[in-house]
Amino acid sequence: MSQTVLRLFGHLELWHADRPLPLLPARPQALLTALTLWRGQWCDTDRLVGTLWGEHPPPSALINLRAFICQWRKRFSPLGTLSIDSRRGAYRLNPGASLLDVAEFETLLADGHHALAAVDPGTAANRFEAALGLWRGTPFSALGLCALPEQTRLTELRDRGRSGLVTALLAQDRHAEAVAVLRQAVAAQPYDERVWARLVTTLEAAGRRADALAAYRHIQELLWEELGITPGRDLQTARLRVLSPAS
Repeated sequence: MSQTVLRLFGHLELWHADRPLPLLPARPQALLTALTLWRGQWCDTDRLVGTLWGEHPPPSALINLRAFICQWRKRFSPLGTLSIDSRRGAYRLNPGASLLDVAEFETLLADGHHALAAVDPGTAANRFEAALGLWRGTPFSALGLCALPEQTRLTELRDRGRSGLVTALLAQDRHAEAVAVLRQAVAAQPYDERVWARLVTTLEAAGRRADALAAYRHIQELLWEELGITPGRDLQTARLRVLSPAS
């Protein structure tokens, strides 16, 4: 059977047999995204209506919701994998044998952490890189605030995955690649002092002392100009390590 893939990172995408399939309009897409967010759970119609139309849904909201369900079922039918279950007043997405990128993301990250614990940095790096490669943008972006807890959780997993990847790369003396990952991380988290501190120490370990000090000065100035604070302990320790005679 051909693989069906539902991509939730960034804009919703539905793929089958390695080809993207046409999607329904924006509001039905938001419905499918919501059912995917709460996959495995029964979602009552009031919750779904509130998610799609907010506090003041139109009188036709329930009828439209049912129409959207029918449209997705029709779209899923020839795929033989995804389906939407129903019971009185509620719906539930059944992924079947289809692949959800958010679920694959979590599996790959878990595999990476297990490989790191088993002192297999090569496998760990491969798994972390594969997981991070799935991140195309904010997951469940069509849902607004109701998806915020899940977005926060997945973002924290991504950040831990980046950190694990750096550890795996450094264990293989792949300093340049570790620096590149950390550059991406500080671009995404410009005020995270722990990430900047690790960038400074990684540059120092790679023999790039001048670059390490330049990175420290950059975050030092950014923290003062934007937040009115000075670097904390992690960054100060990283700087002292670069400046120590033994480095």
